[in-house]
Amino acid sequence: MILENKKNRGHAILPAFYYVDSSDVKEQSGSFSIAFARHEKKLLENSEDGQAWAKRIEGWGKALKEVSSLGGMTLQGQTERTDTVSVAEVCGMGGI
Repeated sequence: MILENKKNRGHAILPAFYYVDSSDVKEQSGSFSIAFARHEKKLLENSEDGQAWAKRIEGWGKALKEVSSLGGMTLQGQTERTDTVSVAEVCGMGGI
C-alpha cells in the first residue's frame, strides 16, 4: 500500500532502519536475512493458508528491496539489544 501510494500519488517515503543496515535489507542478507526467515517461518507455521502467506511474504521481500534503495535513516548507537528487532518493526510490513 505504501509503495502504491508512492507510485500512484507521488507520496514520499522516508525509510527508518532500526538496528539493521539498509544494504542488508536491499541485498536480503546479514541480520535482516536471519530475522526475515524467522518471521517467515513463524507466519507459515501458524497460518491455515500457507500458499497465500508465502505469496504475500514474497511481495514483502520485493517491496523491501525497493524501499531500501530509497535511502533513509539508520538508528545506531546501541551496542546491545534485548531482542532481535522483528522484520515487521523494521519496515511496518502491514502497510507495504
